[in-house]
Amino acid sequence: MLKRALAAVVLIVLTAGFAPKEPSPEPEPDAGKLQGTWDLTAVTLGGKNAPVIGGRKLTVRFTRTGCVMDAAGQQKQDLTFKVNDAKKPAWIDLTRGNETVKGIYEVKGDTLRMCYGVAGPKAARPTGFDAMKGEMAVMTFKRAKTKK
Repeated sequence: MLKRALAAVVLIVLTAGFAPKEPSPEPEPDAGKLQGTWDLTAVTLGGKNAPVIGGRKLTVRFTRTGCVMDAAGQQKQDLTFKVNDAKKPAWIDLTRGNETVKGIYEVKGDTLRMCYGVAGPKAARPTGFDAMKGEMAVMTFKRAKTKK
């Protein structure tokens, strides 16, 4: 059951099946702190640790204009993103086509955390990283080491 829930979270993030209900965040100049490649290290669903899907590696690569989510080379999604660092916690919207997933994020050193509601199209933007409340998923990433 936990594997199905985690698969649903990744599927929701990859397919961006949410319709926006609030104004989109405005791009901020310091969105550059997201740039680079990030490896998924942990997922929390409803306050409980969830295994990474079938041991597959999920990476997210942010550029200045968009991001690519890659599930072990088997499923890639090209997305655009907007952030608003003036909000606390900072907002992030991931968009594919005309569908947007609304979330929050934080970068501390080489760790990126993103949180999204998983309750379907009616999911509101999370207000904090407390995954115990409601149907939320917190995904933790570590910045990928650059090859020398």
